[in-house]
Amino acid sequence: MRRSYTISKVIYYNRVDCCRNRAAGNIVKLLNSRGRVLSARRIKSGALKTVLRFKRRGSRKPSRRPTRRAYTYIG
Repeated sequence: MRRSYTISKVIYYNRVDCCRNRAAGNIVKLLNSRGRVLSARRIKSGALKTVLRFKRRGSRKPSRRPTRRAYTYIG
């Protein structure tokens, strides 16, 4: 599954039974199709739900025209 997707946020759901603080400090990275890191966000706490927002590099305003740059989800 090597398709490109535009990703603006990642929602991380932590475990509810125990050990919630284990996720604190982990880093979520978005990679392009060549494996280059485009953006990275750190999970700061052991909250049950963490929303990590990602912005495209170099974009300040949302563009109305489609772009060829996209983030890749590798699952």
